[in-house]
Amino acid sequence: LAPRCGKMPELTLENFNLLCLKADARDRMGMFCQYAARVVMGLVSLAAPTSGSRLFRLEELSRAIWTNLSAARRTQRWCKELPVLQGLPGSLALA
Repeated sequence: LAPRCGKMPELTLENFNLLCLKADARDRMGMFCQYAARVVMGLVSLAAPTSGSRLFRLEELSRAIWTNLSAARRTQRWCKELPVLQGLPGSLALA
């Protein structure tokens, strides 16, 4: 599949820094890491690890990462809907 936006930028520290300046990009990176942790949790649970094993510890850590990223992403989205909410009175007046 061809990329939708044209040529993919080089993976450099400068480009990564530019990416991190955008709130939506930070949210998407957090989402990617959150769901990667969720995949690890699911795959480890298939192995049915015993308490105290390395797999059990991996599941605990991935669950903690998943939970913390979920909370962090939720707080980063605060007030994102304000522009939409501001337009509601005008939309209701038209109806």
